[in-house]
Amino acid sequence: MLPLCSEWERRLAKVFVSHKQEDSQRASLIATRLRMGCLDVYIDVIDAQLMKSGPDLADYIRMRLDECSQLLAVISPIARAS
Repeated sequence: MLPLCSEWERRLAKVFVSHKQEDSQRASLIATRLRMGCLDVYIDVIDAQLMKSGPDLADYIRMRLDECSQLLAVISPIARAS
């Protein structure tokens, strides 16, 4: 269960969690841990807007990234191999 956080606490930082699709489970766990620390997190695993493709998808991801103040990249062996 996530802690109760004030709106002020959530506005301190918004983290964009970048990951490869194969690392979605790991990235989701990281996002949950960040939320437990009262951080606002964007992770595309649960984003219905990702049904877009090509330039529309790239523009949407850029827009979401611009809303964030921090970037966390999940660098796993899978990501390193790509």
